[in-house]
Amino acid sequence: MSNGWWVNYSLGGTAQLPKPVFYSTYNTAANTTDSMWIDDLGLFWDFKGTVAIDYKSLTFSNPMCINTYYVDTAKVANGKVLLKAGHSKTGVATDSIYFEIQFSDDSPTYGNTYIVSGTARTGIIADDY
Repeated sequence: MSNGWWVNYSLGGTAQLPKPVFYSTYNTAANTTDSMWIDDLGLFWDFKGTVAIDYKSLTFSNPMCINTYYVDTAKVANGKVLLKAGHSKTGVATDSIYFEIQFSDDSPTYGNTYIVSGTARTGIIADDY
């Protein structure tokens, strides 16, 4: 489930950024199969936190995800990685990611549910944004 992803953010069906941005998921220092970091690398909300994962079902969530970039929390729900369910810019079949996130410092607090969705980075330069 650890990977680099090209993701879009949407709110109420409206894209929040002009093009996909890079997102990262990776192992925690404990290197266990029950949690991972999600990290927007400062490209959307400046958010980095850990989520619980179910590796067998490739799902993840955290109802109280603590942001390590600044004082903030988020609710992460319905996270999933779908194997070979996406296609890169050049048409390469690749994994897909989806999750919903709400931020405590959004107005109103936890009022907006952002949809984060995208595809795994292939390593092919033509697939990068």
